Amino acid sequence: RDELIGMLTARDSGWSLVVSTHDAEFLQSCDRILLLDRGTIRAEGTYDELRADPYFRRVIAAHHVEA
Repeated sequence: RDELIGMLTARDSGWSLVVSTHDAEFLQSCDRILLLDRGTIRAEGTYDELRADPYFRRVIAAHHVEA
């Protein structure tokens, strides 16, 4: 996990990484997040942008992670 976060923050890797997580710390390192709801993209943006979305806050809270 820490190694992946390090790779994301380097930003010069030249490749994309697709992950599925509810880990707020990991999500804060991502430059683009797709918020899925039953397989459909409900919203997309940065962590800070998605914090305004009530569904995003509920998903994060349901997994006992600080939002």
